Amino acid sequence: MSTGGVFLFSFLLPVETSEATLEVRQQAFRMVILGAVAIVALLGILSWWVLPNTKESTLSSSTTEEWKGVRTLLQLPQVWLLAIIIVCAYVGYKVTDDFSLFAREVLDFNEINSAYIGTMTMWVRPIVAILTGILADRLRPSRLILWGFLLLSIVGGSIGTGVIPLTWEYTYLLLLLLGAMGVYALRSIYFSVMEEAKIPLAFTGAAVGLMSVIGYTPDIFMGPLMGYYLDHYPEEKGHQYVFLILMGFSIVGLIATFLLKRIKTP
Repeated sequence: MSTGGVFLFSFLLPVETSEATLEVRQQAFRMVILGAVAIVALLGILSWWVLPNTKESTLSSSTTEEWKGVRTLLQLPQVWLLAIIIVCAYVGYKVTDDFSLFAREVLDFNEINSAYIGTMTMWVRPIVAILTGILADRLRPSRLILWGFLLLSIVGGSIGTGVIPLTWEYTYLLLLLLGAMGVYALRSIYFSVMEEAKIPLAFTGAAVGLMSVIGYTPDIFMGPLMGYYLDHYPEEKGHQYVFLILMGFSIVGLIATFLLKRIKTP
């Protein structure tokens, strides 16, 4: 969908993007949005007709037993550490929303090329997720998570501190690519650490739900936080703050993963 949207956007603009007026760019982007809406509507219709009707399953356990499981999970430090790991990894995922804007406002790419940067990072997702999953079957997932957070710390620090000249465009593109690889590697395996953390199998569903409630809170605070820095600081400085936030959360995730590995579980 992302690739198709970029192609449609570029098709509706003149050969030289700089020649397009604001009205022309708005109209082109409007068509991209309408195309996405049409696809979502089609999926809704397909889900209505294609997905089979299923009867509600009967609960095998009582509400009292379920809440007892939640209370048990709340007492396990590895559950809280995993929740912190998911928060930090998801912050990285939200920062990928800034990649295209960074290419546009800081590296001075045009709208089409900056959109291609965002699409490139999305194509990284399936490749990295599959390869990381294969590695996780051979190595401890926590070790891969450590490497992922270390990679994001380097990427966030390199861009956030501004130590690399802006004229080194290909270096920045490589860093964005590595950042996408680190983010999608983390997202593909952080729940697989539950087995290594010895979370009781009977409470796996409740554990995922509890960790998700905490872990996906960046959906709430990262948008306003990134928007604040991008709106209140000059273009380059605002983006640097966003990547410094990435570095900070990556370091926290690194510490949480290290502590998780040291917990002695029965």
